[in-house]
Amino acid sequence: MKAIIKYLLVCAFVLFKINTQAQTEKPEWILKYPINSDFFVGIAYADKKLDNYMEAAKSKALQSLANEITVKIIGQTSLQTIEINQKVKQSYISSVTTETIKELEGYELVDSWQDKHQYWVYYRLSKKAYYRAKKDKANSALQIAKNYVMLGMESVNGGNYKQGLNYYFMATNQIQNYLYFEYDIELKQQINALYQDAYKNVSNFYAQINIKAPSQHIKLKPYQLNNYILSLNIQNKQSLKPITNFPFVIKVVSGQAIIETNNKTANENGNLNFKINSFGTKSKVHSFKISIDKDDLFNEYIKSNNLLAIDLYKKVNCENTIEIETENLFVIIKSNEKAFNVKTKEQFLASAIKSYLLQNGVSITNNINEANYYLTIEANTTKGNVAYDMQVVYLDATIVLNENRRAPSFTKNFNGVKGLKATESAASYDSYQKLIRKFDDELYVDLLKEMGLTNNTEE
Repeated sequence: MKAIIKYLLVCAFVLFKINTQAQTEKPEWILKYPINSDFFVGIAYADKKLDNYMEAAKSKALQSLANEITVKIIGQTSLQTIEINQKVKQSYISSVTTETIKELEGYELVDSWQDKHQYWVYYRLSKKAYYRAKKDKANSALQIAKNYVMLGMESVNGGNYKQGLNYYFMATNQIQNYLYFEYDIELKQQINALYQDAYKNVSNFYAQINIKAPSQHIKLKPYQLNNYILSLNIQNKQSLKPITNFPFVIKVVSGQAIIETNNKTANENGNLNFKINSFGTKSKVHSFKISIDKDDLFNEYIKSNNLLAIDLYKKVNCENTIEIETENLFVIIKSNEKAFNVKTKEQFLASAIKSYLLQNGVSITNNINEANYYLTIEANTTKGNVAYDMQVVYLDATIVLNENRRAPSFTKNFNGVKGLKATESAASYDSYQKLIRKFDDELYVDLLKEMGLTNNTEE
């Protein structure tokens, strides 16, 4: 009996030792990553400190499985943009991996192993099964893409250019993850041919855009500088038909200018107008670049890693550079404004005239050698009678314009402008403000004409 008990104890010890070794010794597939020509493999582990360590290990293993598929995909992709642009390549790899994980199906759990600290899983996916499923999806994507290309052609031919180009991007979104497809050579050729057709059609469209200006070098007179409208026409170079409802942007390349709106859309006749509020005076020649608004057209698709948008963004060069030469006019303003023979702290008339001239393309200067005109102001208020406890004040003013130190070419007198307030100082201020209001009808138009800031042929 003792012999039997001793034998059983020995067997139990041996079985315990074998079982302990099985739990502590890592299997071969962990020690040496398996390479199998028939299967994609995904192996990963998770720390058992995690509450959901089994799910975490599975997720990482499937990620590893998808990465192996992605490596094969990228290795078979021959697009030049992917090959030479590392940032685009990484973005493309990420998008393909994400899409591959979403599409994973038919994988199987080969084995799992754990010790006190880690939990390991080993998944595999049959390459034949994967490619069969992928072929079905590629065929479906190809048919959808063909439909988008047809819609793109119809939209462009019908004049709906922006929507047409969007259809081409939508087409390439469908097929770009199948450009590598090696399982069926004929299917791969069809997919690549469709991508190249979309690329060619979009490239050709942009190549035919003509941004037509009245002149490449526009000369403006001083009276044209205020709120100048740069008028352009967008048309197809071959058909000469207008390109409508298409976004463009204008930028100052050199010189100085304030543009009311930098982004515009060509109207139904292909006309495009940019309003330039004012030009700087440091340069006589101002250069502007007008181009398609690539951010408007491409950014949405670049963010989604669309290869066609990424490939074309830097290659498309649809622009026109226009120079505008301005004839600037400089005026010196000297003012001697008084109240009761004492010079006022604030020169009201000079400030009003200066503001108006600046709004109409005139530059104010203190440089005698730079000035085209000299404008002098003499003004003074005198006391009148008291009426109904209100002080009456009268303002007399003379405004003289000289051209290039010559005799006065323009003189305007304002006499007896009446101010009425409770105090003399308030009445004096009132008379100055009333005179400024008279400038709109009795000074400004004549002043602008005299300096050539309005077209004298116009009524």
